[in-house]
Amino acid sequence: MLDVLCVAGSGTSCRLNVGGVYVAQLGKFLGFLTGLIAIIVGMIILLGNLGILDRDIVELIVDLWPLLLIAIGAYFVWLRFRPQPQPTPRHVSEPIDGAGRAEIDVEFGAGELLVNGLEKDGLLFEGESLFEVEKSTRRSGETVKVKLRRAPGAWLSLTASLHGDRSQLFLSRQLPLMLRFNMGACRAIIDLTENKIERFEVNTGASDVTVRLPREAGFTRAIAKGGAATIRLEVPEGVAARIVSKGGLNSVTIDEKRFPKTVDGFSSTEYDVAPNKVDIEIDTGASGVSVV
Repeated sequence: MLDVLCVAGSGTSCRLNVGGVYVAQLGKFLGFLTGLIAIIVGMIILLGNLGILDRDIVELIVDLWPLLLIAIGAYFVWLRFRPQPQPTPRHVSEPIDGAGRAEIDVEFGAGELLVNGLEKDGLLFEGESLFEVEKSTRRSGETVKVKLRRAPGAWLSLTASLHGDRSQLFLSRQLPLMLRFNMGACRAIIDLTENKIERFEVNTGASDVTVRLPREAGFTRAIAKGGAATIRLEVPEGVAARIVSKGGLNSVTIDEKRFPKTVDGFSSTEYDVAPNKVDIEIDTGASGVSVV
């Protein structure tokens, strides 16, 4: 099976699936290959013009250039059938260390991401990824702010690239959290059912994202922004919700049995008196968003 997924931005990032084999950053690989071929061909022609290489040899090399295409095809076939080396997951974590609340900013590109609650005490989060993760932490009083992203140059890890990025992140259930996820072309399940979330924001491109909102967090504000994405927001039973869409309702599906239509959007009938509630703001383009 051949599947190519590309996301346009400042550059083009592609992910190639050849029968289960992933080659990350295909655009960079092909760019490098094209440049290398141009250099080799240019050197051959130059050496021929200078008389260093015999003209017959130059013509023979030019005639045999299709062998290069055969070699590239053979390389991808070899990747498909060779025993795949198992990548070693990279671990990342942060202690609570006296913090009373936390703000966590996650940047995630192509791949698969699973987010869930963390049962361990004393840790703000822990996670693992096939790529190296860059973490920056800043503490001010009782607040700790953390940014997580794939380390620059991490795509050069061939073993991880072949398997595709599959990352897991477990978030503390002890502290109130403010979360922001910026995503590229990925599949993600973000389960916040048992977490204490004050504010949650997801900004995603060509992704398939499922978010399970908190069950007993008091008040949560949730913001969903997307381009050509599929976003599913799940509101637990017993939690009231108020929903406002800024991107038009043509791409938004609401469970109107739970959240009847109002003048401003949609809302649970018991929203004002509910002990646990979530305000949902939807701002999307060509996205399919559902709230259930």
